[in-house]
Amino acid sequence: MFTEITIGGVAMPGLLILASSALLLTGLSSRLLTSLGIHRLFAHRPLAELSLFVLWLGLLVRFAPNPGILL
Repeated sequence: MFTEITIGGVAMPGLLILASSALLLTGLSSRLLTSLGIHRLFAHRPLAELSLFVLWLGLLVRFAPNPGILL
């Protein structure tokens, strides 16, 4: 996982960038699930959306480039 990104002279932590991306992907996938009618299967919709966020964040952290490891 990258440590920080500089945008316009402001250093932003890498986890903040990944969490923002995960939030965007959660919103998109939640809209897709709603349009397909799959959200009706969940008893507690906010818990399902939290689970989606955790899954997206985990995937993004797992597959983010790691500049600290040289192969």
